[in-house]
Amino acid sequence: MDFEDRFYSFWNRIEGLEVADSEDDTICIYALSFQKWIDELANLIDRTNVIAINQTKILITDKYFDWERIVPQTHRQRLGVHGHTCIYQIFKMAYEKLRILELSMVPPPIYLPPQPPPPIPKPPNIAGIFIGEGIDDEK
Repeated sequence: MDFEDRFYSFWNRIEGLEVADSEDDTICIYALSFQKWIDELANLIDRTNVIAINQTKILITDKYFDWERIVPQTHRQRLGVHGHTCIYQIFKMAYEKLRILELSMVPPPIYLPPQPPPPIPKPPNIAGIFIGEGIDDEK
């Protein structure tokens, strides 16, 4: 038994964690449903509006964590590239596509923005008596 076989046999004994064979490259039913929802959302967004793209990134992030809470335990740890494609891989691909789209519209700055001007100081308080102040009526 070589090292890789011993590793997989040891790792697969831990409940809830498994290392699947790399030949298994199917998409699970949860990932298919998640992908369908993402595809429908992608058809609705305005790809020319950076705000719409950022809102979509937030929506898919929230939806991923919603799905992550309800899928069976064995699908929650599917983060790698081995085994079947699951919701994390679908989320990651969609997020990366949106990020590339966002960066193509608003590239990251290549220099620091100029410093804002200093705030305008308040006018000094002038001590003294103003017209109508401090006059006692002696009638």
